[in-house]
Amino acid sequence: MTKPHKTTLGKAYFLARSATAPLRALPDFLIIGAQKSATSSLFHYLMQNPQMREPMRKEIHYFADKHKRGLNWYRAHFPLVRSMGDAVTGEGSTSYLFLPGVAERVKAYIPDIKLIAILRNPIDRALSQYQHNKHQGRAPYSFHDYIMQEAAHDWTAERNLTKMRQLQPMARGFYAEQIERWLAHFDRSQFLFIKYENFVASPQSEIDRACDFLDVSRHIADTSKRYKSRGVREVIEDKTRTFMKERFDAANMRLPSLIGDEFKW
Repeated sequence: MTKPHKTTLGKAYFLARSATAPLRALPDFLIIGAQKSATSSLFHYLMQNPQMREPMRKEIHYFADKHKRGLNWYRAHFPLVRSMGDAVTGEGSTSYLFLPGVAERVKAYIPDIKLIAILRNPIDRALSQYQHNKHQGRAPYSFHDYIMQEAAHDWTAERNLTKMRQLQPMARGFYAEQIERWLAHFDRSQFLFIKYENFVASPQSEIDRACDFLDVSRHIADTSKRYKSRGVREVIEDKTRTFMKERFDAANMRLPSLIGDEFKW
């Protein structure tokens, strides 16, 4: 189980780990996104594998907005190298797929990393992000207004990463440009792309694919628990759905040629 990170005990525990940071592993794999696409479920199902070694927490976001803390801060989250044997470790920060600059940083430190991305129908993904932000008190308006707010904002000059992470429900679904950014730095063979809808319909099949990709033995995962599920969904207005579909279809036109014909919605 991951350790607490914001309590006094958690801080003391992390400080103790930091003393041995140079002796700790770097991740063998990253689950890079997309946000609200069952990355937490996949991560925890994979961690049930006896060949997996769990980090302190699933989402570290080091290569996004925490890289200035230094590589030893990052290493402190992972197991000691001497304890690894033939095991593997990894983390899953959903900001990685979306934010610019991340792929370059990962390449600089872990060029042979394996990368997993789960992609979801971008309209459904945006709605799930809205519901998450609304639950957190960060979206005190309708879903339609949430989408229109992003469309009206000039993001070209935006430097606030927190705002970028919270208030770009449409841009996060422009998968083609995000994946092209990653493919500019990593070979296609280093990626496993999972369709969210396939994962929900048959989680064990996709877990098996992930295990094969990570070169660990397959295991039967307990998939009875879904992580971070909010349950009740809102109905999207027709005008909102039409607006979103037109833009997503245009933005993701290249996606099937990049990663496979099944990635159409």
